[in-house]
Amino acid sequence: MVIGILMIVIVRNPLNPFSQENVVVVENPGEANMRMIVKNGEELTRYESTGEMGEGGGVRAGITYRLDDGRMIYVPEGEVERRDTGR
Repeated sequence: MVIGILMIVIVRNPLNPFSQENVVVVENPGEANMRMIVKNGEELTRYESTGEMGEGGGVRAGITYRLDDGRMIYVPEGEVERRDTGR
């Protein structure tokens, strides 16, 4: 019974990242044993790093900038072109 009550408290805790609708949790970022858990609504998906470099086809979609405070800003490719050419 005590375990059940503790589980309810943990799940309802607003600091619990999984209490949100959509969440991404990264464990051991940048390490060989890095893991990602993605919660999209009620669905949980777990990804594990194999340590191998990926490859495949694709095109450049935009540019990412790191601000002085550590935040990352993504600018889609079309937005960069319009700003640069003045269109």
